[in-house]
Amino acid sequence: LDVNMSIFYDDMQVAIYENYHKYIRLCPIRDNKKHEAEGFVFSYVKDRFSIKADTLTLSPMCMGYVCGEETIEVKLRYILSSSIVKSIQVTDRVLMDIYLEQRNIIQFSSVKRRMTHLLSLGRESALLDVQ
Repeated sequence: LDVNMSIFYDDMQVAIYENYHKYIRLCPIRDNKKHEAEGFVFSYVKDRFSIKADTLTLSPMCMGYVCGEETIEVKLRYILSSSIVKSIQVTDRVLMDIYLEQRNIIQFSSVKRRMTHLLSLGRESALLDVQ
């Protein structure tokens, strides 16, 4: 299961500073700082974004991030232990600790289905019926 998150890099820099008291310039990134920056981004995201396949909580692997014009695209990968999954629960609190009005859009697509959910503070989770 591949997850791609688009996040304004200036918002992510604020979140990292507020949570870890460290200023990290995310874009453009110098090669000698890339590992440190990816570590902070991954640590922040994994504490606020989770996926459950049926009842099993999955652990993410960080695949890095790519700088865009105004955003970073954070890439995560989750390995499913079974090819038969009935539902996926996505919890996304990214940036909700910094911006109370934050809204996160979850888009899911598979061969059989496409779904979109809008998440916000107080409604941080969505249950996706993937059968």
